[in-house]
Amino acid sequence: MLQIASLMREAIGKGGSEFERIETASRFLWSPRPEGMQYIVSLGLPLPYGQRPLVTAVTSPLTSLPPAWRAVTIAAIADLLFGVASKAAPLSPSVREAFRQFERGTAPEYHRASLPPRAASVIKLRAETEYRQLARGIIGSQDWKALPSKEGRARNRAIGKLMHRALNNG
Repeated sequence: MLQIASLMREAIGKGGSEFERIETASRFLWSPRPEGMQYIVSLGLPLPYGQRPLVTAVTSPLTSLPPAWRAVTIAAIADLLFGVASKAAPLSPSVREAFRQFERGTAPEYHRASLPPRAASVIKLRAETEYRQLARGIIGSQDWKALPSKEGRARNRAIGKLMHRALNNG
């Protein structure tokens, strides 16, 4: 990891084309493949928390992603640009060729297609007095009185259920 950090720091310090290549590589890794999955997911690298990323399109991955995904992106860039391969999954020649095409601007159209914007979820906000009334209702319920017998995670789940029920029925 120190070697990767050193290579990245040196390239960023140089600026110019080296820095642009890092940015291009990060955009490539987060661009969709023909089947829609991003290259970063299909490389065989260990995924943070064992899960695929929740993001579908990222314009500047190294500044907007969660830290764990930034680390995976940096490791993939190190292999792609500097040949510092991950022991777990070195990049395949087809990925390297796809990057060369992406870098030259001759990548297939699916790389440039923008994904439809996500619809924003609507949050139903309530007046503070209504929240206070819901809290009083929860505390006055029989389910609340049964909470002292529960501990830890079971208690937290029970409180969550009470809050969810109050917010959805209230």
